[in-house]
Amino acid sequence: MPDTQPPITTTPAATAAVYHARVIGVEDVMSDTRILRVELAQRQRLKFLAGQYAHLRLGDAPARPYSIASAPDLDHIEFHVRSAGQGGLSAALVENTQPGTELILEGPFGHSYWRGGVRPLLALAGGLGVAPIKSILEAHLSAAGSPPCHLYWGVRDEGQLYLDRHFRALAQKHPRLSYIPVLSETASDAARLRSGFVSAALAEDFAHLADVDIYLAGPPAMVAATLPALLDLGADQTRIFSDAWQPEGKKE
Repeated sequence: MPDTQPPITTTPAATAAVYHARVIGVEDVMSDTRILRVELAQRQRLKFLAGQYAHLRLGDAPARPYSIASAPDLDHIEFHVRSAGQGGLSAALVENTQPGTELILEGPFGHSYWRGGVRPLLALAGGLGVAPIKSILEAHLSAAGSPPCHLYWGVRDEGQLYLDRHFRALAQKHPRLSYIPVLSETASDAARLRSGFVSAALAEDFAHLADVDIYLAGPPAMVAATLPALLDLGADQTRIFSDAWQPEGKKE
């Protein structure tokens, strides 16, 4: 992509809206995690930017925020939900929903949305933080002439790489995407994968990050550990985008 090409200009929606929605697809990807595909009533389209999130409500339970994992151009909206086994909305969404289950959706929210432009993209995900990163990468790769992008996905063990096939297929289809899974606990049968932490892998692979747009999503401890490493590599703090993410009590 020539440096003279102007960046893609995007801005978040001015106000969120409330929609009736229903579950149209359920996929069990781990013992405690489901992918839910949701459709708005009357086939409305949710106008959101890749990387944003929405609030979901089921029955009388309080609403909670969940990252949108699908690209904005799809007819459905995808959410990745993990249950901590302590009840609440996440447990209900994982254990009780099925096609036809009705939900209330409010959104979109969030400022860690894909900016586009001519700068290479570095996406860093920890655990289920990969959900908004998936949306960002799919939007980036669908844009004609988009610059190279790199995904580092940190999880505990290989069993948590529930989107591994998806990202490997995406990287095969789009050579400008490099996908690097990183395991914090390495088993003998996973020796072919990188081990340690995402921040250490970055330091091994990059000498500097001054000219890169960085999208960061994951548990607070992962975000806190990764930010100093990014700054040590010369990352522009104004080009690091991340919404707060919590496994329980706030946003997933």
